[in-house]
Amino acid sequence: MLFGFQSVIMNAQQHVSTEPSKANVMVEDFTGILCGNCPDGHRVMDKLHWSHPDIIFPVAIHAGSYAQPLGVDQPDFRTEVGNAIHDYFGANSYPSGMVNRKVIGSAARVHSRSYWTSNSRSVNRETAPVNVWVKASYDQNTDEITADVELYYTDDVAAEGSALCVNLLQSCILGPQSGGNMEDEYEHNHVLRDMFTPVWGDAIAESAKGTLVKKQYKYVLPEVIGNVPTDAIHMQVVAYVIDNQKEVMNVSGCNVSCPGIELPLQAVLKQPKIQSMRNYGLNYMEAELQNLGTEPISEATFLLTLDEDEEMALTWKSADEMGNIKALSQGAITIPVALPEAYVKAGCDYRLQLTGLNGNTVKAGNSIKGSFGNMIEVSGPLTAKIKTDNYADDNRFVLKNADGQVVAEYGPYAEGTAETYEETIQFPASGIYNLEVSDAWGNGILSPRGSLKIYDAQEKLLLQNNDISDFGYRVCFRYTESTGIEEVNADSNSGRCYTLQGLRIMQPRQGQLYLMNGKKYIAK
Repeated sequence: MLFGFQSVIMNAQQHVSTEPSKANVMVEDFTGILCGNCPDGHRVMDKLHWSHPDIIFPVAIHAGSYAQPLGVDQPDFRTEVGNAIHDYFGANSYPSGMVNRKVIGSAARVHSRSYWTSNSRSVNRETAPVNVWVKASYDQNTDEITADVELYYTDDVAAEGSALCVNLLQSCILGPQSGGNMEDEYEHNHVLRDMFTPVWGDAIAESAKGTLVKKQYKYVLPEVIGNVPTDAIHMQVVAYVIDNQKEVMNVSGCNVSCPGIELPLQAVLKQPKIQSMRNYGLNYMEAELQNLGTEPISEATFLLTLDEDEEMALTWKSADEMGNIKALSQGAITIPVALPEAYVKAGCDYRLQLTGLNGNTVKAGNSIKGSFGNMIEVSGPLTAKIKTDNYADDNRFVLKNADGQVVAEYGPYAEGTAETYEETIQFPASGIYNLEVSDAWGNGILSPRGSLKIYDAQEKLLLQNNDISDFGYRVCFRYTESTGIEEVNADSNSGRCYTLQGLRIMQPRQGQLYLMNGKKYIAK
């Protein structure tokens, strides 16, 4: 049972922003439990959501032949609304999907998963004509989910040209999935279970610039939808406005709050966006912590094991309430650590195990593993040759000190063209530094394939990476400042000459101090 009503109250308290904003993105994934390639589509959606959790709103629509369960024992995630969307847009391959249901780069709205990230990026750069805000809560006494939605039109939309759609999703559903290699323990997330509105929305009567629209919907949650039990605490609501072509103008979403329902304190430790790959020696370690309970996490303890013979107890604490890992949410944490010098120099295998949450011991804490090699020792400025891809403004190239503070940034570089740039890496003082390449959308520097090459002062290649994928890459250097000052004849230089600020000099001036071959010189 569902019903809704609309009221336009211009002077009431409102939550939706009135400022023009970039469009959020809904990625609808046509999938099925019998589709062997669909777990890869789920991974693409999860990575997109991870990259921009407040911008990207995934919706998994189980429809088509691969969604039909084999017998009564398999879950049936199909819904009437999902089938209607699937059939209307003519999806015929799996996984495939739509990004705000827009035609981007071809005559079709339904694209393969290889286009979802670039299409999402493109859509997010557009200014939306309407802003969307939504909040939802569950009353366990009445089994009602109440969804409050606010719209504000920052631009004119044609009369009778927009409608509001509100989806009900469910996550953390364990079940079978071909290609998932988890038997019946594969976790299905963002699954479309039903809608508060008709499939093509609730028509908006007035959509001129400056119009505020408020709606409230109520939905009585049954115990089972199809043959799959419902679970309010793992549900989300996604609200979006479509035009008369059924394209999504903007979207927002939220978790369903469930006052009075509590889940035990527990969490899953996951790898950070950029892992410690080649070497490491910083004063912190990074990880992602997924809160599976309803109590916010403000503190966590860990056991760090190095090469199975050195153990270190570590603690992370949030700086304030805003830094807590909220209920049923995931967040990045930075764990202070002073790694023993012997392991920094030689490298090692490591395991980081979760041992406690909010002062409570975790009996069977999960862990993440990795390894890093020996530290790269340098004593002079380095040269970085950076080859970008067509999405260079998604990338950030920074030099950080051992405490994570940015001491230099390179770029920004031009978007829309793959170019090679040469940068001088000048270390400000002796110590360990991290050169970090990050990608905002989690699809690396691969369109076309870019690279990073690092050379020392003698033009010797120290490292190269021709496969910067996912969220990026990092490499650490130990810089030892040279204290010796020697004289050099400018006419007989055999190496590159730099100022102390890292600028290359072709003709050194007599009596001036320079850097060459990793040492300081006075030109004569």
